[in-house]
Amino acid sequence: MRTIADQSKGRRRSSMQWALAAVLLACCAALAQPALVNLDEHPGPGPESSTRSFPFVVNKSQTKLYFDVKATLTAGQLTLRILDPNSTVLREDSTSGSLTVEASVPAQTSGTFQLEAVTAGAVGEWKAQVCPLLPSSAFRLNLITGPAMILVALASVLYWRARSRALWCWFWVGAGVWAIGVALKVGCALLANGPVLQGLEKSLPATWYLVGGALYVGLLTGVFEIGVTLGLALYWRKMAADAPRAVAVGVGAGAFEALLLGLGGVAFAVLLVSGKAPDVLVAQGSQLLAVTPLAWLTGPVERLIAILCHTSSRALTLLTVATGRWRYFWWGFALMTVLDGIAGLFLLSGQMTKIPVWWIELAIVPAAAVSVPIIRWCVSHWPAPAAPPQPAAPELQPIT
Repeated sequence: MRTIADQSKGRRRSSMQWALAAVLLACCAALAQPALVNLDEHPGPGPESSTRSFPFVVNKSQTKLYFDVKATLTAGQLTLRILDPNSTVLREDSTSGSLTVEASVPAQTSGTFQLEAVTAGAVGEWKAQVCPLLPSSAFRLNLITGPAMILVALASVLYWRARSRALWCWFWVGAGVWAIGVALKVGCALLANGPVLQGLEKSLPATWYLVGGALYVGLLTGVFEIGVTLGLALYWRKMAADAPRAVAVGVGAGAFEALLLGLGGVAFAVLLVSGKAPDVLVAQGSQLLAVTPLAWLTGPVERLIAILCHTSSRALTLLTVATGRWRYFWWGFALMTVLDGIAGLFLLSGQMTKIPVWWIELAIVPAAAVSVPIIRWCVSHWPAPAAPPQPAAPELQPIT
């Protein structure tokens, strides 16, 4: 049995490891060197007239630019120009109403280009993005990302199987529970996301819209993933019969998600490396590499964090079924709500393509850090299974 001193030493070592991981993630984020323009402008409420230039760098290996514009003006005019280092206009688009552009622009030279935005009495909103398209060879390292995510999924399952001897079926039960919850969540999102988010945006100031929208996104996960887990476990209580199978359910859920995303990552990387991907996908990959150092590593790191959170939140939920103490469920519900709420906040704020992905990973690393002691606590506090009733001894009859 471990002594109190041993347990304290283990906790200190675990804390140091998570602190080191956070420092490494912050260092990766700080190394980013953006090489694109990504603007989200809202001229008004009064008319705006200005000329502004936004520089971006194109190197010798980048022979095309991806130009993406969405503008809606209620007054005035907007003109956007792309200029090369010699101030030659490569493309010009103007609008006094609505404008949508998705186009490739040849880049015949390298150096500092400019996106020039000219407004004349403009009122409304517009978004513009210029991204140098990388050659297919630049994405070869990303072929590692998908297999690494799959490896994280398999390693988590094999680790818990070897440690607990849980039956394989419980990992598949976890995968099934995840699939049911995500299917319901996607269905609800398709029906409700547009009206809910548009309503929040119209009725709330920008900051509170982000807070409310992020809370809504997080609650979708809490309700449909953790809530469905609770409902199925209440119906089929064998899921919560002991700690090994309960943790296996959580690991199975997180690992199955990682497996599917890893397969998607493989397909995406192969398409980019083949040189046959449409420009919009090449632009997404180019953005990722431009702002995120060691981008190929972000996928497996995120999946490791997610699997820990899936496991801890479901372990708490199944412990609720085993003990009848509802506070455990609400802690698990809150953990997954906060996790996806943070991701929703970055998504709604439009920062997903403007900042290194490592900043997002750094924001959710505390959830993974608390998940490890939560899993250990759940395992150590799981109620012992009730002993089967013993048959009553036959009653002796007096000899007559």
